[in-house]
Amino acid sequence: MDVTLLRSSFDTVRPIADEAAKAFYSTLLNTYPQVRPLFANTDFDSQRTNLMQSLAAIVTLVDKPDEMGALLTKLGHTHKGYNVTPEMYEFVSASLLGTLAGALGNDWTPETASTWVDALHAVSAAMIEAQNSAAT
Repeated sequence: MDVTLLRSSFDTVRPIADEAAKAFYSTLLNTYPQVRPLFANTDFDSQRTNLMQSLAAIVTLVDKPDEMGALLTKLGHTHKGYNVTPEMYEFVSASLLGTLAGALGNDWTPETASTWVDALHAVSAAMIEAQNSAAT
């Protein structure tokens, strides 16, 4: 994974963070309607902010494994409480990749895509592991 590319591509999205988050949730909820019940009582203004803050933290901590691990463990435990299933991480990753591709336009290169795929795979795996190890 190219950390510099991950960060620079996310920096390109930062100025349109809310627009990108809106596109993400629209894609997620329309493409994967089975996740809609998880968002039944969601304040989407706050949810969009939380999403982008989480992504920013992940991008910032990507080369700091201890801090990243702690963040992803916390997020995994939180998402367990929302009844997120391992399959849903695939939905989120696919929706996020599509959103980033749209937001970056011509800057969405095969290298950028590969970097984000790798990052999202690592994030999902760590969060699923944290969910599975969380006390029930």
